[in-house]
Amino acid sequence: MRNRTLRTMMMITILMVLSALSANAQKGSSFVVNVPFTFTVSGKTLPAGEYVFARSTQASNEVIRISSKEHGAYVQTKPVQVQDIKEESQVIFKRYGDQYFLFQIWTSGRSSGRELFKSAREQKSERELGQRAVKPETVAILIQPR
Repeated sequence: MRNRTLRTMMMITILMVLSALSANAQKGSSFVVNVPFTFTVSGKTLPAGEYVFARSTQASNEVIRISSKEHGAYVQTKPVQVQDIKEESQVIFKRYGDQYFLFQIWTSGRSSGRELFKSAREQKSERELGQRAVKPETVAILIQPR
């Protein structure tokens, strides 16, 4: 009887630890971003507004879901690393003239982030700007934790 009680208590403790770890892993996995301009992501143009950025599945960071009440997109990303730990969560856009393209997503407290692959449309804008010897600007927007 004592052995059974001890085993039950251990299982309850393990379940509590696992659910705390799961909750902590989910924390920071989605963000609300108020984007003040029209932007392009994976070849799709999205209007200015409030968007939720979230992993498409708990198992992978590679695909990010970007959605508002009326619009949305799924984007393939790749890891990107910096030496310093980021102090603030942010999304970074590249601006080519009057066109904005989502570029990177960073989470505070980490030295790794996610970078989007360039769409054909962004590559074309980059080439056109490059012909005029102009470099794209980067625009960062801070993320509000959800």
